[in-house]
Amino acid sequence: MIGGTLLASRVVVKKCLTLATLSFSLAAVVATSALADKPIFRDIAIGGGTDAATIFVEQQDGMWTRITDHPRTIPFNMTIAMSRGYIQFYRIGRALDQNAVVGFASTYSGLTTGYAGTANFISTSINSLTSVSGPVNIPIDGYTRLDHRDERAIVNGCNSRWTETESGHSFRYSLPLAMHADAREHRRKRFPYYLNEYEGYGDFARATATGFVGLKVECLGTDTKPSRPDSKPPSSSDGEPRAAGEDPAGRSGPIEVKMDLDIAGGNACPRNAKITTRIIYDHPKTAKFDIVRNGKILKTVEIEARREALSDGSTQWVVDRIDNVDAKAGQNQFRIVVKGGGKSGMKVANVECAPFQILFSNLAYNVANGRTCPKQVWETATFSATGPGEATMQLVQENGSVFYEKKLTAILKNGEYRLVNQRVLSIDRDTDEKFRAQIKGQSGVHSKWAQLKVSCPKRTSPKPENKKEGPKKLDTKPKTSHSTGTKAPRANPRPQKKAEPARTNPVSKKPQMVCQGGKIFNGSCQCGSSKTRRKIGERQYQCIAVAKPPAKNNAVRSNPMPRDKAARTNPASKKQSLICKGGEVRGGRCHCGKQKVAKKLSNRQFACVARRG
Repeated sequence: MIGGTLLASRVVVKKCLTLATLSFSLAAVVATSALADKPIFRDIAIGGGTDAATIFVEQQDGMWTRITDHPRTIPFNMTIAMSRGYIQFYRIGRALDQNAVVGFASTYSGLTTGYAGTANFISTSINSLTSVSGPVNIPIDGYTRLDHRDERAIVNGCNSRWTETESGHSFRYSLPLAMHADAREHRRKRFPYYLNEYEGYGDFARATATGFVGLKVECLGTDTKPSRPDSKPPSSSDGEPRAAGEDPAGRSGPIEVKMDLDIAGGNACPRNAKITTRIIYDHPKTAKFDIVRNGKILKTVEIEARREALSDGSTQWVVDRIDNVDAKAGQNQFRIVVKGGGKSGMKVANVECAPFQILFSNLAYNVANGRTCPKQVWETATFSATGPGEATMQLVQENGSVFYEKKLTAILKNGEYRLVNQRVLSIDRDTDEKFRAQIKGQSGVHSKWAQLKVSCPKRTSPKPENKKEGPKKLDTKPKTSHSTGTKAPRANPRPQKKAEPARTNPVSKKPQMVCQGGKIFNGSCQCGSSKTRRKIGERQYQCIAVAKPPAKNNAVRSNPMPRDKAARTNPASKKQSLICKGGEVRGGRCHCGKQKVAKKLSNRQFACVARRG
């Protein structure tokens, strides 16, 4: 009896273990399937474009204090679409923290009921749909106010221009928005079934998006009243161009679209914006997408997605790309819009540009080397600016008089804006003067005094008119010449020299030939056999002595007669006689007999040696 009981117990235990093992196996299968079929969001976005509504701020005792109670509606758009799974819930607020919405766009205030001071939730439970899209409104009136952080920022923006309280002013404010959405892998009908409502179950996923809606803020003047409401409903495309042939069901669209934005530093405008795009498909695809800024297409890209194998054995097709576009002054809203459906979340960058201003100035002179005149002089004036713009440069003498000016345009180079002016001058007399560069109308921005010093040798045969005129000074109104050999006009000219037709004839400007260390003969510089000629300028030469090597001294020769060059070319006079050791020379050859053979020792030298073998 006891043995039968033990046997039955063993059978029961064995059955229980079998059922437990089977249950564990089924649980593992369900868990694996759930992980493989995790919900995937195809698109999630929120935003409302610019100037969606006008907000009025009233003042009291000469300061702006609060947003008026005049009713206003702030409209914006939201979109949620699934590639796999079903939407269960979404919430809209002001910001994200740890992948969830925190803060609220507006709060109840001024109510006598229990709702006073509570948050105005914007959240909805969804009946297990695959997509949700449409406009959302934030009401502003006497009972519903903006979040206290946004209202304080708007009031502070008005008071930043406190000198305009009488007339009032306006500016733009970006109201921040954030959203998170939850989804489940599967759905089923709720009980009772005749209600035709669904509930989700299975694996869980969450996606988030951020954006903003642009507001126009009117800071009312002393006696100004707000106008009637001008709020307008948002466009169905959220201010972005809708792609042609877009499939609303997302059957051919991407699984995921992401964009990262990096704005270059500095004060230059526009600034470089680096757009990093990542698009994922579940099938082979040639992606075509637009880079959009403030609702306008900046660039269209077409690229084939590359195949990428995942760790779970599945395959996806991915586009990873970096593009560089411009971010202009003010607010920049960037987004990637994929042709055929799908777009990234909106990225916002506020670019502040300093007003155009000259920061630094420098003037430099570079004089060409040489002992003769005229000499070329390179004049370079450089100005550093805060951004694009134009300014008029002036060159000033030590006595403060301006002798040259020119309008310059700032050019962006190596991330900095600069205004540069270069001239090539030709100076033909001794000069030792100082000048500096400055911007017209900004006398406080100027360079240091730059010295221009040119030394010219005294002329051996001066022209007759130079004797009467005396020494010349540097022309303080030189003309720019970018070709070599052009002389600058003379300073302080005599009245009779103002219009000299002879100077327009290039033949009369031909300089006199100079031959230092040699002689001028038949229009050329002759230096003799012991010197070599070197050109140092236009029609200017210098004779330089060249030392001869001692091995070539003619005093070693015993025969003073000239060398017979023709004899050197005759090899017959130097032909070496034929030598045949152990044999005899016959017929110009070495003969060694039958038992020996001739072996060559050197040029025309042979020796008779015994034959081998």
